[in-house]
Amino acid sequence: MKLKYLLVIIGITVPTLFSFAKKEKKEIFDQGIQMNFGGEVNFQSGIRHQNKKFISNTSPNNHSSVAFNSDSAVHASLDTRCANGWKYGAQLGIMTSTLSNDPAGTDYLDRTYMYVEKNTFGRVEVGSNKSAANTMKVTGGAVAAATGGVNGAWSNYISVDRYEDFELKKQIISGDNFLDSAKLILKEGSLEEGSHERYRKVTYYSPKYNGFQLGISYGPDTENRGVFPFPPFNGKREGRLKDAVAGAIKWQGNVNNGKDYAELAIVGEHAKQQQPSDANGERVYHPVQSLMIGGKYQHGNVSFAASYANHFKSKFEKVDHINNAYLYDVGIGYNFGKANISLTYLHTDKNKNKLNAVSAGADYNLASGVLPYAEVAYVQIHQKRNYKENKENSNRAEIEFTDLKNSGLVYILGAKVTF
Repeated sequence: MKLKYLLVIIGITVPTLFSFAKKEKKEIFDQGIQMNFGGEVNFQSGIRHQNKKFISNTSPNNHSSVAFNSDSAVHASLDTRCANGWKYGAQLGIMTSTLSNDPAGTDYLDRTYMYVEKNTFGRVEVGSNKSAANTMKVTGGAVAAATGGVNGAWSNYISVDRYEDFELKKQIISGDNFLDSAKLILKEGSLEEGSHERYRKVTYYSPKYNGFQLGISYGPDTENRGVFPFPPFNGKREGRLKDAVAGAIKWQGNVNNGKDYAELAIVGEHAKQQQPSDANGERVYHPVQSLMIGGKYQHGNVSFAASYANHFKSKFEKVDHINNAYLYDVGIGYNFGKANISLTYLHTDKNKNKLNAVSAGADYNLASGVLPYAEVAYVQIHQKRNYKENKENSNRAEIEFTDLKNSGLVYILGAKVTF
């Protein structure tokens, strides 16, 4: 670890510990421990329609247009406040979705972390919670009803991948060539299968001042999760990122003489791509970095939100015919009291491969913690450049020029119970 990252960690943790140590012992007694339990159960049914030429990784013997999906989570938190104004606690989150075909399924950790905070100091988190950038970012989905609009559940049903035959012998459209939501580079918006946990990090949030707040996160390795402090070498290093830093600055407050509400956030990420072990020094990657600016404005029952993000040439090898990846999304929502409706749009461009999505959704607060919803989404993609990274040898990546399209429509009905 470079010295500057060590200084960041020391700069965050030492003042916190010192503030505790310098207080008299009698001031540190807690004023009561509060424990909370909660959770969520979500069930969906999806009906999809895709191009007749589309062939996905679904077996011809399986249902190709109707599917059910469900997930659930439980969490427990402990919070206590000290007489000197400090507050500390922890959260244990467990996702209970099935990750394998085993009869018992698989549970995995989700947002499990400890924290300490004080109004005049800010907040420090250590563990596998989301980064400051992912927590503080604002996208067009901020006003979306149902599953989250174009940043929601459509990708569970519409597959961007396309094959020439049902035997999956040749993949002609790869989802890796596209950005499918308004997201950042470091993967933690959703848990990756097999990882069982978001990568571990330390995060600091400053106190709010005149509506402004800063946040910064640091993780030594995006594979630093599971039971190994140092990720074991599995023969491959592609995709692994180290010294991951995510920062954000956000303003939120009332405007127009207190009649309206607004938010504005600028977030960014930076990390280093580890070179594959079999590259023999021949592969050189572009820096891994992203920048996003987004805002939200609420006037009465109407809300607007939008964002723009640039991923630059992150994770690409330095070969010819590589362009910046960028995206933007917009959304409008309306509240009817217990009901919400929204319309969102997303456009992404990753190395000239374009994806367009539009989604309309509605939900209704039927009772406390009970939210039925409906959503429809249409997605259209156009692949012009197929990026083929040679993971089996030391040869450099290649660009295959194509002119392939795919599209899909999905209707989603579901309900979510939160407790």
